[in-house]
Amino acid sequence: MSLDGQIFMAPTDISEESLVYRTDLIPDPPATWEELRQTALQFTQSANPDSPTEYGYAYAGMPGNVVGSWQGIMFSYGARVVDENSCVVVDTPEAIESFKLLMDLKNADQATPPDITAWDYPELLVALQEGVVAQASFFTAGMPVLTDCEQSPQVCESIAFVPQPAGPAGSWTRVNPLGIMVNSASPRKEATWEFLAWLTGPEGGRIYTEFGGSSPRTSVINDPELSASRTWYPAVFEAMGQGATSIRHPRAAEIYNVFNKWADQALAGSIAPEEALTQAAAELRDLLDEANNPACSQ
Repeated sequence: MSLDGQIFMAPTDISEESLVYRTDLIPDPPATWEELRQTALQFTQSANPDSPTEYGYAYAGMPGNVVGSWQGIMFSYGARVVDENSCVVVDTPEAIESFKLLMDLKNADQATPPDITAWDYPELLVALQEGVVAQASFFTAGMPVLTDCEQSPQVCESIAFVPQPAGPAGSWTRVNPLGIMVNSASPRKEATWEFLAWLTGPEGGRIYTEFGGSSPRTSVINDPELSASRTWYPAVFEAMGQGATSIRHPRAAEIYNVFNKWADQALAGSIAPEEALTQAAAELRDLLDEANNPACSQ
């Protein structure tokens, strides 16, 4: 919500993309990404004909989404797209290993639906509701639907949300805060900010959450009454401790566009994961004029 000490947005919601799984099929969630891969194969019918689900895992692979689905895995392997000096590091061994794991779940293991290249939130929600997948990288926003027995009768009593599995650098969960910005041309900026300060404060944040929002305030997330009805809140709070956030860079949108262009080809199986990151790194180094950045030659 801030950059270089300047606040740009009043935080209203916390949104996490983490591991959602079927407790009736998987008693203990996978602790590591390698364990997740093995669990995914166990619940994929092409690898295990006795599997009650067709596929063992799914994530949002729609064009432009791969970088988000990779974010938690990337951080857990100690990888990044660019470092704090704006140097491109997307082709390091750690980045390649973690990216290859995600791509291989679809193309090598066939443990994900083959059409996840067109999947986003709605497809993941339906796949979990209808028992198509045993586990998925899914969002906190969908938990009220999945745990509602009127909307999700097949799985409502056997759905759990946990922090992402761990890699060599620990467990990291993708966190995307949502909020409200004020138009700089507003004639009532001070009054608007006063309202937003209340809305995102302890009282307003709790009321907002009671009516369907998800305040990131720790006092709200740890409220016993709210946790009683939102059983996934303790896991949300735990995952907040290791939040994998988006790139904080003035040219972030351009960086993501370049990365996703190559990542989408890897997910489609058109090029190898290693080649995708090599090509992305070369293009990003030109984009960021890395040759003239002294920090990148050290």
